[in-house]
Amino acid sequence: MNSDKKFFEKVDLRSRKKMVEFLAGHFRYHTMNSWNGLMSYANNVKLTHLGLTREQLDIALDMYDIEDIHDSQRWLIEEFTKEHHGYTVGFNGRSAGYLVLYRADGKGGVYFKSIGSSDEEDYDDYSLEELREEVRLVQSFDQLCDTLREELIYYIEHFDVVEDIETVTQTVKVLKPKEVA
Repeated sequence: MNSDKKFFEKVDLRSRKKMVEFLAGHFRYHTMNSWNGLMSYANNVKLTHLGLTREQLDIALDMYDIEDIHDSQRWLIEEFTKEHHGYTVGFNGRSAGYLVLYRADGKGGVYFKSIGSSDEEDYDDYSLEELREEVRLVQSFDQLCDTLREELIYYIEHFDVVEDIETVTQTVKVLKPKEVA
């Protein structure tokens, strides 16, 4: 496996051709369902596609449901959203195996609207600066995917999964016969 897998790709921001090739060639995923036709920039972040060794993959699968890891992922995504006003990132797919870039409404909501195009001609109307902005946004998204991968590898290398028994006290509703006066 390729332990140096990277999503981030350098792009010559002086070259319109290189920027359009990068944007048009970037992987996309349907933002909700394939039937709506809406797609956005995305990356396949399934554990089996992260370039992990067999041993790392086994540990990652064992860590899959640990809340600390999910909290870390949420925090990194929230930081991305703060930095890129108007955009957010979410997991999508049957097994949440794709990280997708979405437009955000600034109120915690998400616009399910296509972002980017796989057709190079669709970028003809973009100014050079608009292309640069979109490339930087997508590169930042790709960097987030790299950071999430690196964070997972950090957990794999520095923590063991152990089972712990927790006793949870909770309030439940039960039926009690009415007292007759």
